[in-house]
Amino acid sequence: MDTLDTIVFAPWPKGLFLAKKLSEGGRKTAYVEILPRLKNPFGLFLDENFREEKEFLHSLGFLSRQEGGFCLLSPEGIWPLQDMRDMKVKLPVLKNQLSEDSIKDFNQHWLAYLSLNLAGKVFEYNNSEFSNTRLPLFSDYFLFESSFKKMEQFQKDHSDIFFYQTLRKDISFEKDQKKCSILNETFRSDEYFWLGGNHNPFLKNEKAMEPYWKWEAFFFHVDFGDYENIIPSHFVSLKNLFLPWSHDNLCSVFHKRDQLEVWMRRPYKNNEENVVKRVKKHLEIFFPDCVFSPLEKKSLSSLTVYGPEQLSHKTFNMKNGIYIENLHDFFQGDLVNEIHSERKLFNSLQKLEKSQRPT
Repeated sequence: MDTLDTIVFAPWPKGLFLAKKLSEGGRKTAYVEILPRLKNPFGLFLDENFREEKEFLHSLGFLSRQEGGFCLLSPEGIWPLQDMRDMKVKLPVLKNQLSEDSIKDFNQHWLAYLSLNLAGKVFEYNNSEFSNTRLPLFSDYFLFESSFKKMEQFQKDHSDIFFYQTLRKDISFEKDQKKCSILNETFRSDEYFWLGGNHNPFLKNEKAMEPYWKWEAFFFHVDFGDYENIIPSHFVSLKNLFLPWSHDNLCSVFHKRDQLEVWMRRPYKNNEENVVKRVKKHLEIFFPDCVFSPLEKKSLSSLTVYGPEQLSHKTFNMKNGIYIENLHDFFQGDLVNEIHSERKLFNSLQKLEKSQRPT
């Protein structure tokens, strides 16, 4: 039985930055990737404040900058937000400032609500604010593609970290939670981090923390005709600003050649049969002269999203050396803020350790 200082459990690439920092800080660390590997329904917002995060992502894959920045398709038109920085005064709907301390009036601040809501871990129909973190919609916007070769190199460069890949069902803990089994190997550790995933072995009542929503992808072949080269690689399309930002009212769309990957927020337990037709109608509203043909690909489910009632459940814990991710702590759907949150968590741990040292 191997003894480790720290074990980080997370769906890749979440938790990997934390594992790297913990290892560099002198802990004997294992990173356990909980399969299946999930896709991300959004791109990345990167500015000069996220240099370390950007370098870390470069070590795992490829970043491609989208001209015009984040793109929003609304009934009022196509808005590449980075190109519109100087137009905020001309367009009353964009007068809101994402950096304001509070956002109250929806009509004036709906873009700020959207910046909270797109990658939020908690969703409610009235678009209430649950987090202080907002997506910097006017920043440089990148798409991220992981690289198998770069990931192999990352593991070679960090050979002091023990890397594992496994399903949640292949992870188990003894009653005292000091020993765990991963792929039939037994480990002892005094410190665990469980980041992400709705099936949490440390919670006594997992049913209470079942997610209400999920982001799910559908695939289409499309003929954009003469407009092929001007359609952005990623855009978010919103049919009706004042209806709930779920189902087919809001879609996150990736465009590559003649293929579309369309993400939609749906109820977690919903077997609606007409979803593909509804997504197709959504696309036809914005591109009425184009032809969309559903592809026979299995839909992808990715990020889970919770309801506001679940905020009352205690999901944060550092008691007995166990850290469980809090719904408030991490901004999901945005890898940059995920990594930034892990960096803040690591800094907090360092301060805690420093305060506990005997003087």
